[in-house]
Parts: sequence; C-alpha cells; structure tokens
Amino acid sequence: MKPVASLFVSGRLRMAFTASVMPKLHIHDLRHTFASWLLQSGVADKTTQDLMGHKTDSMTRRYSHNSLKSLKKAIDQMEADTL
Repeated sequence: MKPVASLFVSGRLRMAFTASVMPKLHIHDLRHTFASWLLQSGVADKTTQDLMGHKTDSMTRRYSHNSLKSLKKAIDQMEADTL
C-alpha cells in the first residue's frame, strides 16, 4: 500500500470540516481522540505508543485523556476491590 501524503489528507479533512458544522476541528484533534479511545478500550500502553508512532511513553500520555466514564469505572473497581 502506498502512503498517502499528509498534506493531501489534511487538505481533504479541512475541506470536509469547513463544509460541516465543525469547522474548528483539526487533524491533530483526531490523534488525541485516537490515543484516548485506544487506552480507554483497554489497549496496552506500548501498543498505543506503537500505533501512534511515538518513541516515548511520555508523548503517548500527553496525547491520551481519560473520560469521566473511565475515571468512574476506576473508582468503582477500587471500591469493589477494597470494600
């Protein structure tokens, strides 16, 4: 499979976002979403790092964000384990 040029993809996405109701969305936002969804789905940190193309785990942590649902699930799990 031939790699797609980054500028081509960015340009196409920008056109799609401009035509939609979400013109403030950027391709970079999709990287944050991708990393967050992988980790929230239980994908291993190292696998997420590899899929993101990051050399360090600190960069992967910078891109990933917890949802309120995943934070609540962690608290519920802790309570179940300790009570």
